[in-house]
Amino acid sequence: MELEDGNELHSKEDYQTQMKMYAGLYAENFGEWPASLELVSLTGGKQGVPFAKNDCSNLLDEAKATLEWINETVENHPCSSLPSILASPSSEACVFCQFRPGCEPYLLKVEKQGEDRWPIDVIGTVQSVKRLGNSKVMLSLDTGTDSVHIPRLSSGDRHPALMALQPGDMAGVFNLRRSRPTAPYSESRLTTVHNLRQTADSGQRSPPDSVRSN
Repeated sequence: MELEDGNELHSKEDYQTQMKMYAGLYAENFGEWPASLELVSLTGGKQGVPFAKNDCSNLLDEAKATLEWINETVENHPCSSLPSILASPSSEACVFCQFRPGCEPYLLKVEKQGEDRWPIDVIGTVQSVKRLGNSKVMLSLDTGTDSVHIPRLSSGDRHPALMALQPGDMAGVFNLRRSRPTAPYSESRLTTVHNLRQTADSGQRSPPDSVRSN
């Protein structure tokens, strides 16, 4: 039984796959298969998930093989090369990932932002950092295709890298928000600012010189 957040029950394919893997794990550990699988919402709504034993076993075998491959890859490759081998950037996979600022595959993929629901990140070369009269900061970046101004960023301890940025640095502002595609960017509770050249110097690969915003 799977409890899904929210009032409405939506049986996504991912949820069904997860349930089938649970069934395979249950059978492997207890020697018998569950009689049925159900998705249950917080309001008590139920939706059955049909399953075949062979499908569940195959999914579990695939998961184990993937885990074994990941462990072998981590063991046999230097840390600096792991993101390019392991990362599979997508709008769903990346939206809550805190490693985005150091992930070259993501920074390359971000060129296609605007499709689906990619995180609202802006990456580019610093043009200027200006302290505003309301104690906020405006950061201007050249993304390679546009000049983007991000006003009202918090100063002080909230963004340690912000006031240390210099013109010419490669920087990224992650987890911004905007009310519509043409609206100005604004800071959210999750917004972070990174000097990406320093990220590269710390042992991760340098991001591309030209990555546009979404």
